Amino acid sequence: MSDPLDLFAAAITGLDSAQIEAQRCSLMGAAEESGIDGSILNYDGLPVQLCLSLGKHSPRVRWVVDSFAFKADPEVRFARSAECLDALLHRQGDPAVARLAKRFLSHFGPNEELPIGAFDRGVFWLAEAIGVPGLALYLDLGPLVSAGQQGSYLDAVGRWFGYGTEMSRVLSQLAGSGELVSLGLEGSAATGFRLKQYWRMRRAAALKDTGIELLADPRFNPFLQTVLADQDIQGSGLTLSVGFDASSGKLTDAKVDICACPRCIRHTSHEWHMRLQKICDEYKLNQNVSLDHKHLDILTYLAGETAGSGLEVAVVGLGLSTKKDPRLNIYLKKEPRES
Repeated sequence: MSDPLDLFAAAITGLDSAQIEAQRCSLMGAAEESGIDGSILNYDGLPVQLCLSLGKHSPRVRWVVDSFAFKADPEVRFARSAECLDALLHRQGDPAVARLAKRFLSHFGPNEELPIGAFDRGVFWLAEAIGVPGLALYLDLGPLVSAGQQGSYLDAVGRWFGYGTEMSRVLSQLAGSGELVSLGLEGSAATGFRLKQYWRMRRAAALKDTGIELLADPRFNPFLQTVLADQDIQGSGLTLSVGFDASSGKLTDAKVDICACPRCIRHTSHEWHMRLQKICDEYKLNQNVSLDHKHLDILTYLAGETAGSGLEVAVVGLGLSTKKDPRLNIYLKKEPRES
């Protein structure tokens, strides 16, 4: 039976679903063969998401995957996930990109003070664009924070960029109200790369209280009001991210992600469609693609697919660049397996 995520990606890119499935399986390490889902990527343990990104540009899609999530041994899981990373880098076909990704993992990943064995939830997640070049690598920093080694991370940032950079300042400012949960490397050879800090808030504080000017931008307010409506959300359901140019360390963007799992947000498929449409209208985002001279409204198509073909919204996020260009990321997952 075809995977609904593969079918959705194929429908909005015009690519062959078998090609898309092969890409997903290469990233996952054929995790589904085990019948065990041990990932923290989704609330129900499933190890894969499909990210749909809507902005002023043409809509884009990419996989986000927790490779070999079914492997319980951290060292085995890391080694096999590294093989998935190598395959991804080979597909990208750019030696400079491969060197940057390996340098990132070596610089910020497991070390003598925090060995691989401490990463019982896996060391990193992988992401890869569908149909165009582009990748991302997300490190789990939970073990580092649990071990009280956030200071060593700050030192690692200093050694990457030089001490006293904007990234170091943001790290210090957010440390009082949130927990550093991940560090990401995102981009492509054509667009350049950025480093991203991901913070899970301890409480649902106002964005203006973070002390980060871009996060305090009032343009985030319509997004938050539309998604949350009158529902309360725990701080753990809100993730803030701040991006920096991987070469210069200059601020590039900020994003607010909201967990859409049933414990955080209670919207039906129809309600999600209405709210996502309202967000696209508010920020004037492009939700249309043309394939084989046919017009496709992605949100209308998604509403039908989500209602009837086993897909659900996992996370929604709004990002703003320093130029104030908005983008909406909709992270989709398969519905939970029946027990």
